[in-house]
Amino acid sequence: MKKAGKFITLEGPEGSGKSTHLDFLCDYLSEKGFNILSVRDPGGTQVGEEIRKILLNPGLKGMSDMTELLLFEASRAQLVSKKIKPFLEAGPDNIVISSRFADATMVYQGFVRFRESKNIKHIEELNNMVMDGIIPDLTILLDIDPVEGIRRARGVNKETPAGELDRIESEDIEFHENVREGYLKLLKKNPERIKLVDASEPVNTVRRQIFNLIEQLLGSVKKYVR
Repeated sequence: MKKAGKFITLEGPEGSGKSTHLDFLCDYLSEKGFNILSVRDPGGTQVGEEIRKILLNPGLKGMSDMTELLLFEASRAQLVSKKIKPFLEAGPDNIVISSRFADATMVYQGFVRFRESKNIKHIEELNNMVMDGIIPDLTILLDIDPVEGIRRARGVNKETPAGELDRIESEDIEFHENVREGYLKLLKKNPERIKLVDASEPVNTVRRQIFNLIEQLLGSVKKYVR
């Protein structure tokens, strides 16, 4: 059986710079000779992108927590089956980099929306079903103060008009503080896989820290000779 590629995810509160650093990381690894698939969750497929529009629509504030959860899982199921799993199974030189994945659901829907341990357990089971055995080799947690994160999101959001926030971003500050606490809780439970990077540092400092983590994962990252 052919050895599978690597799966790297970027997680963190709103405005932590996931999209920016995903682009940096893709360029860095492409230059080293790896085959890169860059995706986002929710999204990443035609079906997933349509679901993403619903999930982030600021006009749909009446969405129930259960509806939100199942929409996220539906988008992820499509992404795993149609994009992530086939690409990883195609060979060891393939690397998938995703902006968010199942950890985000454990935090946003598990720790923040549903809260109760029995519900969190059910979400974990649902995540496992949808992930179909695909677990990130490395998750980079970009940590940032929620107030600063929302300020940044307001300035860089490309999916809503200038100055506006999407449905998730527009939650109150307590929600976003709980999100950050949820990610730190997940970090404590998975210290081998999840690595924290202070996203409030200058962008070049953050980028270097991420590259260092990637080199630890892949060993000495050398350019392939083709």
